Parts: sequence; C-alpha cells; structure tokens
Amino acid sequence: YGSPTWPRVVVSGPNNEYVHLVMCKQEGNSTIGYTNHIYYVRVTRDGDTWNVPAELNDFPGLDNSADGDYRNQLSADDYVMAANGNDVAVMFSAYTTEVFYMISHDNGETWERQIIAPYPILGEDGEPVHAINFDDFPEGMTDTISTSDGSHSIAIDNNGVVHAAFGLFHWRVTDADHYTYYPAGYFGIVYWNSNYTNELGGHEILPFGQSSIDAAQS
Repeated sequence: YGSPTWPRVVVSGPNNEYVHLVMCKQEGNSTIGYTNHIYYVRVTRDGDTWNVPAELNDFPGLDNSADGDYRNQLSADDYVMAANGNDVAVMFSAYTTEVFYMISHDNGETWERQIIAPYPILGEDGEPVHAINFDDFPEGMTDTISTSDGSHSIAIDNNGVVHAAFGLFHWRVTDADHYTYYPAGYFGIVYWNSNYTNELGGHEILPFGQSSIDAAQS
C-alpha cells in the first residue's frame, strides 16, 4: 500500500486564494494488483488562515474505479494542470484512455468534462468508451491503435481559451497481459484549443475514418 504522491498544484482566484492539488494513490501489491485513485484537494484562504480539508476525495465527476468510466486506467503522471483567473483545468491522458480535461470556471466549486480526442476503439457493445483495458480486446488482436503516449500539456490564456497538446503514437495488444509499441511510429505532437469545431459540429478531434476529410485521405 502507498500514500498519495505525484502531486500537481496550481493557484487561482483574484488574489491566488485558492490552491488546487491533484495526486495519485496506488493501493495493492504486485500479487493482487493495483488500483489507482485520482485525488483532488482544494485549499482556500480566509485572511491569513488556510483551510485544508481533513480528508482526501476522488476527483469530482471522475470515476476511475475498476467498473467506472476510466476503468482504473488513469495513474501516476497521467495528469497536468493549468489556471488563469477563476478558471482551472486538469488534463488527463493515457494510452488506454481518451484525451480529456476537467475544467472549473468558479475556482473548483463545480467541474465539467471536455473530451479532446475520443478513444479510437469501441467497447464490447460497440459503443464509445472513455477507457479500455486488455480484457476488452479479443484474443490475437493485432490492429494498431493510435492514442496519446501519455505526454501532454495544457494552458489557459487571458481570454479563457484552453490550449492543449499531447504526443501521439501507435501500439497494439500482443497477448492478454502485454502490448507492443512502435518507436518509429510516433505521429508527433497534436495541438488543440477550445475554439476548435469539427465538421460534425462537436469540439472533439474525430477518430480516423469518422469524417469525410479522413475518408478522402484514406
């Protein structure tokens, strides 16, 4: 068992009176496996006094449990943070999850999710998923998957526009417990901002093959 670690921290508010921390905690061991909790701590200031919560809580609106939206796939260093004024954003990505961020416009009181790049593989029922694990892949699957390589960055400019970038790479399942990645198959860096609108009217970067532009290039 471990303790919360790999923290990220930003401050927000007119006088930097809000402190936001995101961190990960892994529970378990190599025999029984690990579960990953993504914790969020919001510290406020009242004059010269800092109000620190007595307990750690999971990130609001982000279910990273084994049966949750993110299937226990978000772990250490899968998150980065940015703040500007009253806006706070936390970006998440891993090779088994979509690329997305949680954003608050009121210094962490409330949060909403914005997907940047949906996960390119559908779930067992053929529907889009937020994350996937090896149990979801059929035996002998060799299809190459293009996802985030886990490196990412986010910023909020003075107009409230969110800017994000992440590395893109190829990987594929080799067996029930292992995968292969392709160092020579890196696509480079993907850039996105919150003013982007795809041809279907949404703000996500569409998976390859889902737009007429992709079809024309295939």
